Amino acid sequence: MSDDYDILIKNGTIVDGTGSPAYKGAVVVKGERIEAVGKVEGDLAKGAEEVIDAKGKVVTPGFIDVHNHGDLSILYYPKADGFVRQGITTFVGGNCGDSAGPFGDWIGLPWIHGDIYREVAPVMYDRNWLLPRGLLNERHRELYGWEIDWSTMGEYFKRVEETGLAPNMAPLVGHGDVRSLVMGPDYERHANKREVREMAKHVEQAMEDGCIGISVGRDYDPGIWADFDEILRCAKAAAKYGGVYTSHSLRTGHRKARKPGVPGPVPLDGVLEAIDVGRKAKMPVQISHLGNLYTVNPGSSRAMTEAAIKATLKVVDDAREEGLDVSFDVIPHHQTGGIGVSPWLVGLLRPWLSVTGSPEQLAKALQMEDFREEIKAAIWAGKHYGLNPNINPTWAGGRIIRTCKEEAFVDKTVAQIAEEKGMDELDALMHIISVDPETKAVSKRSD
Repeated sequence: MSDDYDILIKNGTIVDGTGSPAYKGAVVVKGERIEAVGKVEGDLAKGAEEVIDAKGKVVTPGFIDVHNHGDLSILYYPKADGFVRQGITTFVGGNCGDSAGPFGDWIGLPWIHGDIYREVAPVMYDRNWLLPRGLLNERHRELYGWEIDWSTMGEYFKRVEETGLAPNMAPLVGHGDVRSLVMGPDYERHANKREVREMAKHVEQAMEDGCIGISVGRDYDPGIWADFDEILRCAKAAAKYGGVYTSHSLRTGHRKARKPGVPGPVPLDGVLEAIDVGRKAKMPVQISHLGNLYTVNPGSSRAMTEAAIKATLKVVDDAREEGLDVSFDVIPHHQTGGIGVSPWLVGLLRPWLSVTGSPEQLAKALQMEDFREEIKAAIWAGKHYGLNPNINPTWAGGRIIRTCKEEAFVDKTVAQIAEEKGMDELDALMHIISVDPETKAVSKRSD
């Protein structure tokens, strides 16, 4: 090793990512490369321009976030402080079938630009998947001073390079955006052969532009409307370039209104579909946010939950023993239950919260019996996906009150409070919110 180098990180506990035990040592950096990692011998500090004393700290390689949706966010926050401060130096974007392109006259970004969607195309319950590019850009330009003006992934990458980016990005092309480009708003059906061929060409173009694979969102518009042959054809287009197939597999079913009596999918079948795509397309498979594939009732049974988790992992193990390259990621749940889940109990009544304007106003409105009955009727009709007892009949047993003005409710589930009060579970939910609109709860989950 040369005596002159730029940075010495010393006295840290090194976890090098190889699976080896942690050890005390040093890291030497020269230019943009790590020159050496190991135990310290001699006085390395003599040749360093900068010495960082990492005593009491852990030194690791940069983390790779394999499931991320920051594709568009990085254009607004190119320093990506939220990534870097967590030690994330590389992220995989374009997951769940939703990437930052390719785009045509219609753009599908309801998760990233939910506020704009609610402004320009307000709806009570479920947001539309697509908006006309011009309508979205009109408001986007007012807010940010620029437009989403690219079409291909290559043009998007050029915009990212011009803006600058702190972490590394490994982009997937979203099947949902490819499907929207080809079918426009007429996506609630199976694609014909010509449309599927056109989709495959767009996937190939995205791979040539620099994508590392393709992702699908099988619970969302528009991916839920695709048949297996369409998915496989698009996956094979990515496989030609050595791409990976990343699947938000079919597990909850269409995340929109669902009427009573309409059964949801079997989560196991969704994962088996993803594995079969990898088998037939001869490509690696990444199963997104894998959860328990088996329903455990009662959910409080630890032994049954552990058995279900082992059975879930066996599905992946069996595929790997077959010789398939199958991996998965999981959501690192925090106390609110996962990404996008609010700790405030009032979030379960989001449509009516939006109408009334504030938690306090909703709490007042919930004192009106006919208003409560209207909410219950809408929920039981399946109009509000976020709280649909037809899909999740045990929802009330999965919400544990953590903070509430009514101390008797704390550390109890909504189901327990309903039983104590002799109420319907939806009535109990609305009663708790009317007592304290700032009530917070945590989600009890098995995955």
